[in-house]
Amino acid sequence: MTLKNSFLASLKENNKRRIWLWIVSVFGFVLLFPSGILMLISQHTNRYDYFIESYGEALGARMLRESLIGEINHVLNVGNGSEIWLLVAGFAILSGVQGFSYLFNKRKIDFYMGMPVKRKKRFLVIWLNGVLVYAIPCLLGFIISLMIVAANGALTGEIMLGTWQSYGILFCLYLGVYHLVILAVMLTGNIIITGFAIGVLFLYECIVRLIIMGYMETFYKFYSYRGYSTNPILSPFAILFDYQNAYVNQKGNIWLTILYLLLFAAIAGLIAYFCYLKRPAEAAGKAIAFSGPKPVLKIMIAVPVALMAGLFAGEIVGYQPLYGKNNCGVMFFVMAVALIFTCCLMQVIYEFDIRGILHKKRHVVISAILVVVIFIVFKNDVFGFDRYIPNAEKVESAAICTPADSYIYYGNEFWDEEMNYISKEAYVEEFMYLSDIGAVNQLMKRSMELVEEYEDMNQLYEDEERQWRRVTVTYRMADKRKVFRELMVDLADKETIDLIDRIESSEEFIAGGIFGASDIPAKTIADESRTVQAYYGNGTYQIKIKREEAKELLALYREDVMNGGFLKYRENVPTGSLCLELEEKKSYYTTYNQAELLIYPFYDKCIAYLTEKGYYMPELIRPEDVEKIQVINEHYDLVEAARIQQEEATVPSAQEVIVKYSDKDINQDYRTIVDYENPEDIAAILEQLYSTEQIYATWHNEKQCDNNYNIKVYFTSDSGATAVENEGFGYYVFAQGEVPGFVEEDTVYVP
Repeated sequence: MTLKNSFLASLKENNKRRIWLWIVSVFGFVLLFPSGILMLISQHTNRYDYFIESYGEALGARMLRESLIGEINHVLNVGNGSEIWLLVAGFAILSGVQGFSYLFNKRKIDFYMGMPVKRKKRFLVIWLNGVLVYAIPCLLGFIISLMIVAANGALTGEIMLGTWQSYGILFCLYLGVYHLVILAVMLTGNIIITGFAIGVLFLYECIVRLIIMGYMETFYKFYSYRGYSTNPILSPFAILFDYQNAYVNQKGNIWLTILYLLLFAAIAGLIAYFCYLKRPAEAAGKAIAFSGPKPVLKIMIAVPVALMAGLFAGEIVGYQPLYGKNNCGVMFFVMAVALIFTCCLMQVIYEFDIRGILHKKRHVVISAILVVVIFIVFKNDVFGFDRYIPNAEKVESAAICTPADSYIYYGNEFWDEEMNYISKEAYVEEFMYLSDIGAVNQLMKRSMELVEEYEDMNQLYEDEERQWRRVTVTYRMADKRKVFRELMVDLADKETIDLIDRIESSEEFIAGGIFGASDIPAKTIADESRTVQAYYGNGTYQIKIKREEAKELLALYREDVMNGGFLKYRENVPTGSLCLELEEKKSYYTTYNQAELLIYPFYDKCIAYLTEKGYYMPELIRPEDVEKIQVINEHYDLVEAARIQQEEATVPSAQEVIVKYSDKDINQDYRTIVDYENPEDIAAILEQLYSTEQIYATWHNEKQCDNNYNIKVYFTSDSGATAVENEGFGYYVFAQGEVPGFVEEDTVYVP
């Protein structure tokens, strides 16, 4: 009992010295936070008239309440992205520093050491007060906030549950930050250096990750940013952010999150407690409390600073070794200056004496050696990262993300059943599971062989005989790791094409890489709460089809798409497309999604269905719908030749053009415009025309448009064409090498 009374007395005595911290806590959590909730409710109440006018009495009131509940849920539930964690973290820093700041003052240390209180008990008293000064006011603030919400008729079971879950997570977050700050206090001897130490503990891992990513991107040809992040792992904030990201996708595990936060807090707290017990009394006023770690800390800070400075300098001077720009002199100079300055500055701080600049020169040498070694490791790929191809036996599955395959008017064709947007990379990573690892590895090996033929990436891009495209590969390893590689594949290389066709012909690739092959589109349009508009068109004409017909066509599309393959798509152009427009009202806003699923000539079931319904369009443009065709030849070769003539006196490759048109300049109009109204000419041109949606530059498309020609097709007033502009025409293109001979002759430039 005496011991208990003694502990409580110590607790009360310590609280008297921290009364201002209690005031700050009460102000922030009991007054400020509930006031914010009250203002939020008031703000929504002021919008009552707007909702009533927009949606009517009953619907408007219901939507206003739903909107209010959504906003309150966002503020009170940390999983929904509530920013209250900033207030909690800020107070944890304040509490941790204030509680143990007496360690920075020699007089206070002498005073406390003269008292008949054990060091362990003193630590426990200060630590516990630091926990209570947060936990009690924050609890009261949450209770008051819930009472305010309930009084305004917006309290739901979801809000109640989310609030208490948030309190638990935030309490564990507070402990993690609180203990990390206490550790910073134990390692330092004055408040200023403590501030720097807190910043280092919070940001060090982020900076190291940023440096690694920067140097990998600088030196590695097959580096992929996917799988790498500047977000730290050893941080309570990282654990919280991971939970928030998972919560959005309805995968957040609160108990696992709390466990991770408590584990982090426990480790940081034990280290801080150990440092407290070992901390010498004479450390007060010094920069670092322990002399042993000083050289290590100096080197650990100087090396990243120098490497980061090198990255910044390299970016400024354009150091890009992958592209033949090896001007690294300035980069090394800046790294050397940053390293020497950091080492000297830290030694001055250690000694609190400007003469420290001249001391401990060996630390500069050691740091410089480490910087050079790290630079060489990345530059020469010492560990073979850039050449690494996972062993097929150690890979469970793989996924390949190819460039965009289809044209979307707006939005994106990848979404989930709730109509939430999903990037193609994320979609493929989640749904594609390739088992033919051998083909993926062969593709990667072939890519490396072809890329290594060039001295730098500029030569690779300048080679007009190649067709380079970027492809991202994800390996799911047996040990649960993921390995990401970014390849440059040549679509003019037969071996590469055969490997891609082998991969893309597999059911696994189609099911996981082509959105229309999944059941998500069918499920989203089957939901009667959503408004669905469906159209079939070919780039010139468009027909609205019924919702049930769209469902039937989607089912056939899923069957036809399984017969696809890279070579099939390369050899064909789409004959039309199924366009889906979805609209869903959520609270007081509406979400829209739109996708265009291309239909190819070998989609037999789709074409048979469309033909049966009378929707299929065998012709891109019906000749009888055309009044005239205007062909404009831009003659970009002449424009380029004139530009070269202005820049250089003689250019052998352009001599013939320059001599013939030596009186022209770059501002000259080289266009030739010819109108065709003869039915035979029109019919001949229509046979060679494509819509811009059919042969624009994509991954699967082998045909490329001839950019020299712009074709305007003028339609009759009753044509029914939906591709016309205000002037009554639509734009079309010729494919390279498919321009009609008479058109070429008619549009020759005559000076």
